[in-house]
Amino acid sequence: MPVATLSGAPEFAFGEVVFRSLAVPSRGSTRFAIWALELAPGMSGDGTAWIAKRYW
Repeated sequence: MPVATLSGAPEFAFGEVVFRSLAVPSRGSTRFAIWALELAPGMSGDGTAWIAKRYW
């Protein structure tokens, strides 16, 4: 199994939120997409969500 690290993850910014892709097809994942998010100080999130979709 490949090991993905934040230091090697592609980084995308959307406003004051930074997304880093950990497990995505471009990094070798065949089943899941997982991102790490970094919010600016004082921002709040609305929790986390687990969404699984299958495309045949």
